[in-house]
Amino acid sequence: MPSFNKVRLCSTDPIYSIRPELNQEITALVQLIIKKLVNKWFDRISPNTQWQQEIKKNIATVSLEVEKRLNAIEWNKYILFDLTQIIVIHLKEVHQSYSRLETVYAGNCNTIEELFQKRNQHCALLSAADSELLYLRALTKEILLIILPKETSEDDVCVCLFKEIIGNMVLRQLIDKISDPSTFYELLITVSL
Repeated sequence: MPSFNKVRLCSTDPIYSIRPELNQEITALVQLIIKKLVNKWFDRISPNTQWQQEIKKNIATVSLEVEKRLNAIEWNKYILFDLTQIIVIHLKEVHQSYSRLETVYAGNCNTIEELFQKRNQHCALLSAADSELLYLRALTKEILLIILPKETSEDDVCVCLFKEIIGNMVLRQLIDKISDPSTFYELLITVSL
């Protein structure tokens, strides 16, 4: 993984976060994404370099809005009440699926997973190989349409580009990291200290 601490910040770089240490990390990540992912194909299409500033400006808009919304969440209430309520509902559904397994109500489902997915259909739980990525793209698009400025959200190419960058490069990697039990445990320990 590249070291983001050695990134060279330019005066033309927009502010991605109100926290300076986070701003430096996000700036490095955006520079890396543009250099390694976007420049590879865009330089073949056009010699225009101003588009990079436009992309950085829009990523900054999204980043600052997400940060503002995350800071507005009452995390103690969410974790202690809302999240536990969601987990209780989920466990009740698992228990009901388990009690219906090997009964007439199970239909042709042979496993608890099949029965649970049949009772609680969700596009992210489909068995297709790219269902998670398709779901992340759809979720990212909806978030972008809310967060991006109106003139940017009306530009299909811009929304598609951001959808790929945020959905595939950021959210998918984040989910992979957070779903790792050791990373999740370390995160819980760090947050609780």
